[in-house]
Amino acid sequence: MDRKKGWLTSEAFAALCGTTKETLRHYKDIGLLLPAHQEDNSYFYYDVEQFYDFYAISIFRQTGTPLEEIRRCLRGQDTIQTMDLLRDQRSRLEMERQKLKHMYFVLFSALRNLEFESGPDMVPRNGRFEREHLLAFPVEELKGLMTPAASEDEMLISENPVRSA
Repeated sequence: MDRKKGWLTSEAFAALCGTTKETLRHYKDIGLLLPAHQEDNSYFYYDVEQFYDFYAISIFRQTGTPLEEIRRCLRGQDTIQTMDLLRDQRSRLEMERQKLKHMYFVLFSALRNLEFESGPDMVPRNGRFEREHLLAFPVEELKGLMTPAASEDEMLISENPVRSA
């Protein structure tokens, strides 16, 4: 066997990369990461240096980049194209981060308000503004907002809990 120093079997290379042989086989089949050498016995070998290619692929995959786009980027080795792709992925991740941050705020606030103002019977205090909207918040936040001569609309806000059967 005429193996060069630094070549790894598919299994050893998969272990080095923290992936599976099936993933490497798939990447080979679509032309994304080709083995450095194939022996007469059909065994594939990867060069240790290909770890960096796999690492780049892994980064792109974790940011949601389609495999075909990764393949084009790696084959072209165009620095400007790669930087543009990374910038696009950074923008997508930032939008996703903002969306998750907003969702966390809404859930955290709702949970905090429900836990803070729930009485011993665990019924949160509510305010109804329109038929299709229900808001839950601490009653103390409403005190001082209603004037003694509150309008009929302002009187819809009640400090009494709404009990459901």
